[in-house]
Amino acid sequence: MKDNNNSHAPWTVLYMAAALLLVTSLVAYIGLVSTAEILYPLAITNAWTADPEGNPKFTFALGDPVKIFAEITTTEYMGKRDLSFIAVIMVIDPQETPIFISLFQGIISPGEVITISTGFKIPEDALTGNYTVRIMIWSDWPSKTTGTEWKALAEPYEFTFEVVEESS
Repeated sequence: MKDNNNSHAPWTVLYMAAALLLVTSLVAYIGLVSTAEILYPLAITNAWTADPEGNPKFTFALGDPVKIFAEITTTEYMGKRDLSFIAVIMVIDPQETPIFISLFQGIISPGEVITISTGFKIPEDALTGNYTVRIMIWSDWPSKTTGTEWKALAEPYEFTFEVVEESS
């Protein structure tokens, strides 16, 4: 009598080998995609806080005005056309609460370096401690008519400054 359990053994081994190869390939592909470096067309190369005259400063008292500057450059991944962008500058207090948000809309040309700035006044009743400035650059406003969506154009940039009770 013939054993029916082994009659398809060569095909079973072939199917299992093919399935294993497929799974291995997918895992390798997912690993490559998830660890690949994103090639942004823009870079935030420097950012800092300053007093109202533009002098760099990283410690402020309650009630002080703060100016925030960010330097944006193009990268080799930009291409040859001008690029519209929106920069979002957010200030976050020591308890992780956003206390200030500013938007800057602009256009940058290949090879150009631009500096954007915004400012705000630290509330008199704000918390003291380290504040985080988070700067993000996105594609132009999303559009329902053209179907475009928001896309990050640069790696986000963060730095901190300190808020104290009184000026020293």
